[in-house]
Parts: sequence; structure tokens; C-alpha cells
Amino acid sequence: MYALYQLILTINNTSKNDQVILFFDELLWLAIRRSDFLKELEYFWNIS
Repeated sequence: MYALYQLILTINNTSKNDQVILFFDELLWLAIRRSDFLKELEYFWNIS
């Protein structure tokens, strides 16, 4: 969750004129059942 928090901080600190594109490579691997990645991503996606 810390990494996603840092990502949100970095995005929020970019210029409003800049475009931000996120590319998650290996998303299927990150989304395995033992991982909380999708729950954390959903949380941060909805609060930002």
C-alpha cells in the first residue's frame, strides 16, 4: 500500500498541464489471490 501512496503523491505533485499515464505490466501476476494489490489499487483509485 505504501508504494501506491507514494505513486498518488507523485502524481498529485505533477503539473496540472502534464499528462500522466500509468502502465501496469504483469497485472495478472500482481492480481493473484494471495495479493492484496487489486484491493489496494481500488482503494487508491476511488480516493484520488
